[in-house]
Amino acid sequence: MNENKKSNSGPILTEEDIPLQIKSSLKGIVSQDLFSGVIIVAKDDKIIYQSCHGYANIPLELPSDFDTKFNLGSMNKMFTSIAIAKLVQEEKLSFENTIADILPDVTIDQAEKIKIHNLLTHSSGLGSFFTPEYMKNKDKYLDIGDLLPLIEQEKLAFSPGERFQYSNSGFEVLGMIIEKVSGVSYFDFVKKYVYLSAGMKDTDSYRIDEQISNIAEGYTQMSMKGPDIKEELRTL
Repeated sequence: MNENKKSNSGPILTEEDIPLQIKSSLKGIVSQDLFSGVIIVAKDDKIIYQSCHGYANIPLELPSDFDTKFNLGSMNKMFTSIAIAKLVQEEKLSFENTIADILPDVTIDQAEKIKIHNLLTHSSGLGSFFTPEYMKNKDKYLDIGDLLPLIEQEKLAFSPGERFQYSNSGFEVLGMIIEKVSGVSYFDFVKKYVYLSAGMKDTDSYRIDEQISNIAEGYTQMSMKGPDIKEELRTL
């Protein structure tokens, strides 16, 4: 029997304990259909625990497996940040550059005051392009620049640098800046300098209209005056 060391936050688990603890934690949420996906826990080059749960496609009853591709959603923002840092490292860009410095023709509110730093730290004052117009026609916005007209309609919620406000629009602008400075598409740049550079050979940014094999559909649970129902949600 393992005698675990104690810490201020509880026992310190050994590698042998971790799989048992994960299985115990998963049992309840999986049985209640509160988790669907793949779990892999690794230390250095050793996989300590891995398991698959739920369906990649519910109507087709296709189970998730270790080769299933999952949409990253807003987790992709960290890769956008790395791409910007790469351009700064190469001295092609500065964190102090403004939107107007790089994209002089755009008519984003106070573009001459919003710095790259503000976009990266969600302190630009920009909000989100998820407007009713976007939701009604979201399948037509395929490329980064397609969203510019929606972002140009926004009014800043505050002066750049004044405070924090999570911003999807700000990161779309960063994508446009990457394209302008690098001379290649955002998707090609991130694939070459982030994914492939890190050995992520099975990771990519796929177009919404692209048919990809073994990719999971995104779902959310919504209550409509009765039992929860599942509605397909396409992550962006």
